Amino acid sequence: MSQPKVSFKYFLRFKKHGTAIWISHLDMVRTFQRIFMRAGLSIVFSEGFNPHPKMVFAVPLPLGASSDCELLEFRLEQERSPDYILQRMRGVCPPGIEIFSVENAERKFTDIRYASYDVYFSREDMEYLPAIVRRFNELDTAVVMKKTKSGEKEKDIKPSVGSVELTDFGIKAVLSVDSENFLGPELFMTALNSVGAQLGLAPVKYEAVARRKMLLQDMKSEF
Repeated sequence: MSQPKVSFKYFLRFKKHGTAIWISHLDMVRTFQRIFMRAGLSIVFSEGFNPHPKMVFAVPLPLGASSDCELLEFRLEQERSPDYILQRMRGVCPPGIEIFSVENAERKFTDIRYASYDVYFSREDMEYLPAIVRRFNELDTAVVMKKTKSGEKEKDIKPSVGSVELTDFGIKAVLSVDSENFLGPELFMTALNSVGAQLGLAPVKYEAVARRKMLLQDMKSEF
């Protein structure tokens, strides 16, 4: 019986901005495969008929959103210091991908329960946001239609919302990224516009979304 291969687990933190916000999840996997190859780092692949790189992104990021706090877990065939890995990878990243730290993977991504987002709006839509956010925060439930594999279903997204605050650019929202209560910015905006419709307001549309922090259960401590 063959012995399992020894591998060494790390995670890296990176920013995704500029033209890179339009790189899909599958293309991000391929992008990082190329980064590891160019950096001369031997990433571990699964075994079998269809081997794939042992890489895991912490939380899905919507296409078109930027982020200051993306996380990737990966395994290498050889043990390297985090600083060595960082220096090798930094110089071979494409525009819009900025790796800023590498660590030994001593924690689990399942500790991440929330993410903080900045949602930007036009000056015209900013006029309607105070009434919408005020009403949303007053509600006990916020039911929207969510697409699932078995069709559309009603979902109360209010338990998945940690907080919603007005800012000078739009909204700062803390949303659940737990697998059972995951709430992305798009569905969150659907709920806000549902509230706006109840107030007789036209739909508002965000201009940009930026993920700023990955948070633990207390919604304050960063991962």
